[in-house]
Amino acid sequence: MILRLKLYQLLLKIGIYLLPLGAFMLGWWFWMVICRFLGRALLYSPHGHPSQILFSVFVWVFVAELYR
Repeated sequence: MILRLKLYQLLLKIGIYLLPLGAFMLGWWFWMVICRFLGRALLYSPHGHPSQILFSVFVWVFVAELYR
């Protein structure tokens, strides 16, 4: 029983830590769909995007652990 609770707690923490990644991917998908709908070019440079996601995930983990 205790092992199940610890596994559930671990999976919940991992899910909470990965929320910024999902938000960035969902936002990028919405942006891509809207640009295609409006007929605009997808001017996207992926060079700075992974570092921004990684930084936001680290900040999110810090804040999530700080406020539990």
